[in-house]
Amino acid sequence: MNKILYPCDICNNEEFILFKEKKGFFGDVTSIVTCSNCSLTFLNPRVNKTIETLYEHRKFKPLQGKNKNSRLNLFAFGMSLLKSHVTKGTILDVAMNDGTFLNTLSSSDWNRYGIEDSKLAYEYCSDKFDFKSFHTNVHECNFPNNFFDVISLWDVLNRSPLPSRNITSMNRLLKEDGYFLVSFEAPTRVLFRGVNHYFTPFTFNKLLTREGYKSVEFYYIEDTGDEIYHKQKVNLNENNLKESKIGHYIAIFQKIKN
Repeated sequence: MNKILYPCDICNNEEFILFKEKKGFFGDVTSIVTCSNCSLTFLNPRVNKTIETLYEHRKFKPLQGKNKNSRLNLFAFGMSLLKSHVTKGTILDVAMNDGTFLNTLSSSDWNRYGIEDSKLAYEYCSDKFDFKSFHTNVHECNFPNNFFDVISLWDVLNRSPLPSRNITSMNRLLKEDGYFLVSFEAPTRVLFRGVNHYFTPFTFNKLLTREGYKSVEFYYIEDTGDEIYHKQKVNLNENNLKESKIGHYIAIFQKIKN
């Protein structure tokens, strides 16, 4: 089985402290390690598998029931934060999954684009919705430079083998002063699931700051599936990986002009 050993994606350090060992999605045992320099925690080594390989093992299914309601709560809260900064324009949803987020946006306010690496998910969106959808990824898409006012990523960067590479590719697409609308699960929520990076507010902010962004909103929320019952603004120095949290972090970062 092809495994890759990665340096830290924030600081390129190659010295780690073992945090936990876990059984991977494909039955392999791998390590969760913490960078000794910047404290980013991530899987290392990892099996080199594409998203298409993942979908060979589990069929694509659109969101349903409480899972869908929970995502709708997340999307609505994210858009309520975004409206303090921008209310209309051109938006790209990266890894759009079943298209639920883009479908919640008004077509009169937003010129909506979605990209999806999974052919099954792309075909579902292409058949069902009228927004512009593409079977591609952020590295290979052919959009013009400085094209989007907003790029959204819902629980995407923590699943990426190299989040910094995703951000670099998106930098080209986002306008000067444009916004990233991003979410990721609290580390203890996904400690034994298919996640590559276990971000805290501290390490996530460190990564985005290094890539040329500034935080303008950063919240932690929890919901029942029917409604959000807890929300709080977070301290960007929060770095407690073991704190028992079951919700999501959601943040808005603005691209800093060169």
